[in-house]
Amino acid sequence: MAEDQQPLQIVILGASFAGLSTVHNIISHVFPEIHASKKFTYKIILVSPSNHLYWNISAPRALVSTQLIPHSDSFRPLADGISKYPSNQLQWIQGAAISVDTRHRTVQLSCPAPEENSQSFTGGYDELANRASDAMNTATTVVKDLATHGSNPNYDPRKGGYFGDESRQIFLDYHALIFATGTTAHSPLLSLRGPHSNTVTAIDNFHQQLPTADTVIVAGGGPSGVETAGQIAYWYSLRHGPRKPRVPFPNPLSRLSSRSCTPSPYTKKVILLSGSSRLLPNLEESVGTKAYKQLSNLGVRVILGIRVTSASVEGRTGKTTVRLSNGSQMPCDLYVPCTGVTPNTKYLPQDSPLLRDGYIATTPNPSTLRVEIPPELMPDTSDFNPNSPRRVKTVETDESDSPMSPDTPQAFGDNPGSISQAARVYAIGDCAAYGRQEILDIYAAMPILIHNLTNDLLAYQLAYDNPYGGNAGEIGELQRQDAVYIRTDKPSQVCPIGYRKPGGVGTVFGVGLPSLVVFLMKGKDYRVKQLREVVAQGLSPYPDSRK
Repeated sequence: MAEDQQPLQIVILGASFAGLSTVHNIISHVFPEIHASKKFTYKIILVSPSNHLYWNISAPRALVSTQLIPHSDSFRPLADGISKYPSNQLQWIQGAAISVDTRHRTVQLSCPAPEENSQSFTGGYDELANRASDAMNTATTVVKDLATHGSNPNYDPRKGGYFGDESRQIFLDYHALIFATGTTAHSPLLSLRGPHSNTVTAIDNFHQQLPTADTVIVAGGGPSGVETAGQIAYWYSLRHGPRKPRVPFPNPLSRLSSRSCTPSPYTKKVILLSGSSRLLPNLEESVGTKAYKQLSNLGVRVILGIRVTSASVEGRTGKTTVRLSNGSQMPCDLYVPCTGVTPNTKYLPQDSPLLRDGYIATTPNPSTLRVEIPPELMPDTSDFNPNSPRRVKTVETDESDSPMSPDTPQAFGDNPGSISQAARVYAIGDCAAYGRQEILDIYAAMPILIHNLTNDLLAYQLAYDNPYGGNAGEIGELQRQDAVYIRTDKPSQVCPIGYRKPGGVGTVFGVGLPSLVVFLMKGKDYRVKQLREVVAQGLSPYPDSRK
């Protein structure tokens, strides 16, 4: 590789379960394959609003008390997993994407200015981006070729991009782009919204209010709603509930000293509202019926077929009024919306052809995890320079002396997937449309992403070796080796209700689980012991689960 040639950047947007696992797998499996040519070096740029991973698997129990799930088991620094990699392999940037330009292979980020690093951002991934974007309107011309960067006074080759005033906006070049931005829950308790300190504050505030709350309304009959209602009801039924479970939580009452963790002397009303005619509507009806019975035995009042249309907090009293789809209202002391999630994809226009119902549109099922890029959004090669450091493969034509950029679909032959192969844009995790937005989808799809990314990068390198054509056979062989992800129609949801008793409900790949298995698989400790390995190695929270 030429001494003045900068590394080709693999930009990963998002650093939660999908993003972190992608980092570890690229460095462990992709880099050894693509570095063999010695013609290029590669560098990962990891972008996320938070410098911690939130173990939101345990959120339904963590929001009850830090005695049950301490913050140290809910949040873990990203540095525990990525600091071991040298800076020439990986760089982390705190920020959020606000736009993506696939024609020029750039991503625009909004990042907190240095003096704002310690401040709190109240929004989620998208809201963090919007705040900085609104605060600054610096106009910058998109750079198309690495050779032109030198004339831009804001370009910093050490960072692989160019920067606006006060580093509030950053434009990154990418050689490959991976969307792993996930989703944001409707409740600030259940997912990150910007820096992790925002979620810590939201949980602490809930802990302060919960002991003295007489009525708690949980909206949503899915897994999060069922678990949250069950955890709150179980904790406050230890003394006053209709049943006294024989097995307490891990910390016996005699060891609790914090007032915020002491059960209220009053019976707490927990109400669960579900807009569906049954709980857990994505599972078998018998599973939802079982969950209904277990919650009822803990004193939870379950109301089916009623949706929350709005909720407002009275400033003077702090109480919440919940308005329902039947026109009635219900007052409560605390309200927890577990009514779904929103994909973090606002860096793309709502009408973008890259979106499908708000989620990143990957190639149809079975999916290669490549993003479907229409021809009009393919990389602009009008200024292609065969002598540029980024010169890439051309295809054989009748005019063999006329080089063609391999960033065009023709460089990859007549394969129908040539467009997405040449674009080198991928999506994995909850932000993508390929799966069921279940955590197991991430790790089941990871080998497919890694395999296809490796082959696409190798095809690029083969193209570079022959800018006037050639290596068509080798590139064609790489195309024929595409791996695909086949989405299963069998859902996997595990919902602890209480602790050992009543245990909970769930299915794995469509197979129903006894309550004891739910307890052992998740309810015992919400798998917090796996947090370290997830961050440090990118492993699945359920390493013994395979599709």
